[in-house]
Amino acid sequence: MAIITLTSDWGDRGFYAAAVKGKLLSAFPQATIVDISHQVKPHNITIAAFILSNSYREFPPGTVHIVSVNSTASIDNRHIAVLLNGHYFVGADNGLFTLLSRNNPDKVVEIDIPQESDLFVFPGRDVFAQAAVHLARGKPIEELGFDTGKLKETLFWEASTDRDPENGNQRITGRVLFVDGYGNCITNISGELMRSAGKGMPFQVIVSAHTTSQNGFYEAYDDVEEGKMVALLSTTGFMEIAINRGNASQLLGLKPYESAVTVHFF
Repeated sequence: MAIITLTSDWGDRGFYAAAVKGKLLSAFPQATIVDISHQVKPHNITIAAFILSNSYREFPPGTVHIVSVNSTASIDNRHIAVLLNGHYFVGADNGLFTLLSRNNPDKVVEIDIPQESDLFVFPGRDVFAQAAVHLARGKPIEELGFDTGKLKETLFWEASTDRDPENGNQRITGRVLFVDGYGNCITNISGELMRSAGKGMPFQVIVSAHTTSQNGFYEAYDDVEEGKMVALLSTTGFMEIAINRGNASQLLGLKPYESAVTVHFF
């Protein structure tokens, strides 16, 4: 079964997603098309990479992922096909793909195929769909263009550590990375970093003048009283800040990339 996924910043009020799906099915009726998300904030490659990095591995190897975010072609924004961890990705070389994995991809090919339109404003339909069908049919990625072997680099979402001047313990500083539909806020502070820096010590999380002190990560929202702030280890492997039966983003005033998160161990 050939699977093609779509991730974009098109939203759900226009014709873009439908046009790309129509193009894909006209060229390859046997394909199964799956929407990952079309609600990425316009041009925000970091959110797109976060959504993809936490979803693409659940698909079978060989799945083709079209990523149409900040995808208009230019000298500094090539259209590429990437083979990474057994999956194919088609999109723009805008830094997004280096956020998906710390590992170098197996192959990077700059797409060199005739565009099916004289208008260069809709690469998702006119370029990416062609490339995705080619790959979904099992054809070699090399036939799409020429191997470049390199990707435009973007800094990974790294939290930082230093010494807490009050007690000399490690202190972690990070940021809110993603807000889900419930208002839960996922940070860039990994469970691995919490374990290595805290070594099992109790900790205090401070965000926007709000705090929660815990002996460790709670396992469920209901482990605290309704309306209380709680820190959990989310399914992404990163710390999540939530309010039981409440919207943490709204109630705490937290926004992706704008809101700092500090962890003190004691």
